[in-house]
Parts: sequence; structure tokens; C-alpha cells
Amino acid sequence: MNKYIFKTIVILFLFVSQNTFARIKADSLFQKKEYTKAKLEYLKILNQKNYNPSVLLKLAYIAEQEGEIINEAFFLSEYDKKNADEKIMTHLANLGKQHGWSGYEKNDINYFLLIYRTFAPYLILFLIVIGIYVFGVLIHKKRTKQFISVRHKTIIFVYLILLLAFVNISNNYRSVIIKQDDVILRSYPSSAAPALGTISKGNRLNWLNSDDIWLQVLWNNQLVYLKQADVLKVE
Repeated sequence: MNKYIFKTIVILFLFVSQNTFARIKADSLFQKKEYTKAKLEYLKILNQKNYNPSVLLKLAYIAEQEGEIINEAFFLSEYDKKNADEKIMTHLANLGKQHGWSGYEKNDINYFLLIYRTFAPYLILFLIVIGIYVFGVLIHKKRTKQFISVRHKTIIFVYLILLLAFVNISNNYRSVIIKQDDVILRSYPSSAAPALGTISKGNRLNWLNSDDIWLQVLWNNQLVYLKQADVLKVE
């Protein structure tokens, strides 16, 4: 048992050390303005999944310096997805306006998501505590053979469904950034499907489902399909 704990501690230490040294190396290159080398190191850190979101801001800055505006929008969108930051949302809105892109506007949905991401951890914890308390009361009533009305059971069931939906709001709001010019939008997931229009690179769309090589996205209030290879997923 002690050996297992010791090995676990060593593995965790090596993992944290590796991440720390990789970040120090990348930051050093960034400070020296060796952006191409720094970008490669930051991208390696992203592949490790467990990283500090500020890495995304560094990559966005590098993309801006290199004139890669699509990548700048992508990394800022990734950061915005993970962190509630009105400055980033405003910058993205200005970037979209500057280049004539859609999907970056500051609207009610984006403000709702900003507020949600800011306060969601506290609200979810509060709702979970209430749920545990009510569930405990129901168990107590059942053990003491007290009457539990169908109405109360229904309310609890609906509450749990709403709590689950609330927890998954942010995860279900996903977007993609078009990375190719004149991407064809189709009526169903097939190259033989009728083309409903095209969309240029830089625009951002909400996506709902995936089907093999295809993504279902919302475009001009229509559900259409495009190829996954033509977009950058903001996840």
C-alpha cells in the first residue's frame, strides 16, 4: 500500500514538473519574442489537456503578431469558452466587426453565458446542497413510514432534471470557426445533398451534432451540414 502511494506521488510530481518546465521554456521564448518556437511549445502544452488557460492568450497574441487572424479568433474563443471575461468577448466582437464576420456579436445569449460562467459554480453548489437536503428528508420520511405525496415526488424529479440541464448549459453551447473559404453548407450530411449556400472563413457558427465527417450547425436560423475538416472546433 505504501509503495503504491509512493509511486503515485512520484508520478504526480513528474507530471507537474514536466508541465512546469514546459511552461517556463515556452514563456522564456515568448519573452524573447521568438514567437514561432514559443508557439510550438505552447501547442505541446495544449496537447497535455491539463493546462493554464493563459496559454491560449499567449497563442492568440502570437497569432495576431503573425497575421493569422483565424487562429487568433480561435484561441480567444477557446479562452472565452473556459473563462468568463467580458474584455475577451468585446475584443472578439470587435475582431468580427473589423473583418465582417458573423457569430461574434455581443448579444443576450453571450451575456447570459458570461454571467453563467461567472456564477455557475456557486449556483450549482447551492442547488446541489438543496437537493441533498430534500432527498435526505424524503429518505427520512420513507424510513419512518410517513406519507409522501405524488406531487412532492414529481417536484423532486423535475428539480433533478432542471439541475442536470443547468449544469450542462455551457457544454451544450458549442461553436466552430470556419477555416476555409467558400465552405459549402448542405441540407443533409452527404456530398450529394443539395447546397444551401456557402460561408467564408472566419465566421463562427453554433454546432449541435456530429455525423461521421459532418457537423450539424445553425446558419441563418436553419439547420445545415458542413464538413468537420473545414472548421476549428471551440471545445
